[in-house]
Amino acid sequence: MHPKRLLSTSFYVIVLFYFVLAASCLEKRENPIRLLAIQGDSEVSSSKFLWRNFKAPDSTGFVHIPVQDGDLIFGDGFIFSLWEGFPDSIIVDPQDSMVFVHGELWGIDFSESQNRSIFLDSIRDFDFNHLRNLGLVFPMDTTQKNFLGNIKGNQHQIDIVITNKDTLGLFNEDLKWLAANFQISTLIIDQVPDSLDFHVIRSIKTLDFLGLGNIPISLQTGILPQLPQIKSLSLGAEEPLNFDFFYNNKQLERLIAGYVVGAEIHVLKNLKELSIIVPSEYFPPYYDFAKRHPNLESLDFPSNWISDFSHLKGLEKLKWFSFQYSGDSLGLDLEELVETHPQLKLLSISHEGFRSRLANQSALRNFSQLEYLLIQKETFGIDSVIMQMPHLKYLSMPEDYLEDSLNLEAMKKALPNTIISANSGFCLGSGWLLLLLPLSLLAFLIQRLFFQVSLGKSEP
Repeated sequence: MHPKRLLSTSFYVIVLFYFVLAASCLEKRENPIRLLAIQGDSEVSSSKFLWRNFKAPDSTGFVHIPVQDGDLIFGDGFIFSLWEGFPDSIIVDPQDSMVFVHGELWGIDFSESQNRSIFLDSIRDFDFNHLRNLGLVFPMDTTQKNFLGNIKGNQHQIDIVITNKDTLGLFNEDLKWLAANFQISTLIIDQVPDSLDFHVIRSIKTLDFLGLGNIPISLQTGILPQLPQIKSLSLGAEEPLNFDFFYNNKQLERLIAGYVVGAEIHVLKNLKELSIIVPSEYFPPYYDFAKRHPNLESLDFPSNWISDFSHLKGLEKLKWFSFQYSGDSLGLDLEELVETHPQLKLLSISHEGFRSRLANQSALRNFSQLEYLLIQKETFGIDSVIMQMPHLKYLSMPEDYLEDSLNLEAMKKALPNTIISANSGFCLGSGWLLLLLPLSLLAFLIQRLFFQVSLGKSEP
């Protein structure tokens, strides 16, 4: 070959290789599942397990919980978002309206302090360089603003949880002040006022996670204003939302729905994570998840929502699946789930009512890629199947089951390389759940649960 032609050919090969390499680098990195170990708190939960608390099964003191970057974790007195690079193990020490992690001040909750002036004076000389979380009450007083103004330059991006007690119409002014003085990455508002100025939220360019609890009727029946920087959204509402509610926010990648979900979510084609907390009779039958949400990697179903797994066919990216089942029949067939989603990495199974059971639960061991398994409430013999799954990295079983030392020892013997954790149902101290769901809706769900238990079975 002529030297010039050889040089030209080599040049094009190198250029082609460069573009292939560049294209591969531009591909979005998969958000891996990992275990977070927390010491110093008796119960821990997360935004993916709103109805469940996790505990250490023995005296080790470490609670283990599966997480992904972007999740919110919470326990007694703290809520943290997991940023990229969040440590795999933390020692948490809540004390006097503050949270210390590895001896460093990570969080301050002003809503818990009784005498704010005395409290602020007592911590004025603390090191705030590691501060990650603020719990605030609106309206903010001058003392609180002066203190926050003095520390505003000392922190990284920060998570802010707002308890709204504003009766003076100062909510937007306080929010503007925070937006001007802090790099806010997570913003949670427990009670959204009718007058909320969404222009202020749009001005927070660092904002990624927005939590809106108990949104007003005017917003429920309207369209959510455009919030282009928001990738993760949690919503609490007492009524179904307008069909076009999400029309301006098709960029959403995560939705935590603390309301009665309907077909309004069909426009969210970029969704990677969907958590549906409230059972819904408004949802269209035979909803095609793969067509509407082809990028789903994580899906959480409530009870009484599905009769089979056919809705999930075609979700090739699904790695994290959590569902509840109920009733007296053998309606849900695990073999069907294995056939359609053998790629699952995490599976969480719970149920409501008595005499509920899964069909073909022995098929559980056929999930060859499964690494994280969570079983809530009665086991119904599924524990004997689990003991044949030595490839599990993590197993969470009901607290009542693991309290029997014989059960715990049998599991440890069968699965010597598996981290075993205990779980239990939610309690009224689950602060994130109370922030997300309107109290009247939460009361309805609790009443419904107790009604089912009193009957000894779930509703048909």
